[in-house]
Amino acid sequence: MMADFNSWIAAFGKEFPVLFWRWLAGWFWSYILLVVVISLFRRPLSNLIGHFDGKVRRLAYRWRYKGPHTQTEQLIERVMLSWFFRFWTNFASAPSLIFFSFAVPIVIYMNAPESSTLFRGTGVWLLPGVCYGGGMLLSFWLKRVFKRVRPKREEGAFGHKLRDHSFPSGHSLTSFCFWIMCIASFAAGHGGAALWIFGIAAMLVVLLTGMSRIYLAVHWPSDVLGGYCIGTLWTFVCYVVLFHQVVRI
Repeated sequence: MMADFNSWIAAFGKEFPVLFWRWLAGWFWSYILLVVVISLFRRPLSNLIGHFDGKVRRLAYRWRYKGPHTQTEQLIERVMLSWFFRFWTNFASAPSLIFFSFAVPIVIYMNAPESSTLFRGTGVWLLPGVCYGGGMLLSFWLKRVFKRVRPKREEGAFGHKLRDHSFPSGHSLTSFCFWIMCIASFAAGHGGAALWIFGIAAMLVVLLTGMSRIYLAVHWPSDVLGGYCIGTLWTFVCYVVLFHQVVRI
């Protein structure tokens, strides 16, 4: 078994430089493009973004609290609904997605039939984690470029200790990258009803993640929308530069 493992490592070592440089080039040009485009359109669209954020936040506020929504009456939070969205925001957290990024390909590889190919035909399941990692880096650096302040949080409120910047929503961006690439990976080996069921379930997870960030008021709605748009670009780039290369090996 050790000999098989050593031969696998040697084979992977031959493929890794090509995969890595393709990924790095795709990530770098995606980052440059995003910085340029967002910088160009942020100020001209600021009024439209502000109107959109205000309207959606008011809707989320009314959804979260019972009551007449006046300054003189105390509002009552819908506790069960809040815990529902807390679950989805935690489900899309970094520890959760890092766990899935490793666990999913390992489980699928261990249950795949023996094959002479390097990944036993399961290499595409490495891509959700790879796409997630790139999305995480995009979120990290874009936050530091644009430095948007998060919505104000009262002491003790959910997310009041968050100190990083607001744009883009990292949860929304990385959840999109991971689960949409999962759909592409699933489609490589399945079709028909199974693909539709998995695809709809994955899209619901992505949608609920973004909704949870707005509902819990830890992000502006435009942060979530921006996260989805950035996730769309990066997932597409990641698919183009890596998917068929991984399938080949």
